[in-house]
Amino acid sequence: MYSNEVEQSQFTDTYMIPNSLKVDDGLLYDDEHDSAAVAVYYNTNVYCLNGMYMDKDNTGQGSDIMGGVTSGKNSYALGVSTFEDSTDAGNDFDAVILSYQHAIHPQMQFWLEASAWDGVLYGTPDSNVTRVGIKYDF
Repeated sequence: MYSNEVEQSQFTDTYMIPNSLKVDDGLLYDDEHDSAAVAVYYNTNVYCLNGMYMDKDNTGQGSDIMGGVTSGKNSYALGVSTFEDSTDAGNDFDAVILSYQHAIHPQMQFWLEASAWDGVLYGTPDSNVTRVGIKYDF
């Protein structure tokens, strides 16, 4: 993808290694900051494990890891996330995420997610957030 309005280009690849393992990588080039990331997803019918590492040129590095289990119509997941800001902006953070999902119907899920972080995440310092919703897959 290329955009001449913001002088930005983006490249991504996805590799499937059997049906359970997926590796994604991506590069983003723009006038101010170049970014690179790699993510690995392992998913079975019972459990999943996801990990990601990101390096934002002149900004910092971050990583996420999340694991979950499924039992019947219920799924539970726990994740941690961190970002180290290499600028003087002080946007470092460490976060914990806990989520629950219940399949009401094969295409409809109820979900509940709670997250807490120490540091500054998207401009918001030290906070706890709870989200609830219903999603429908078309």
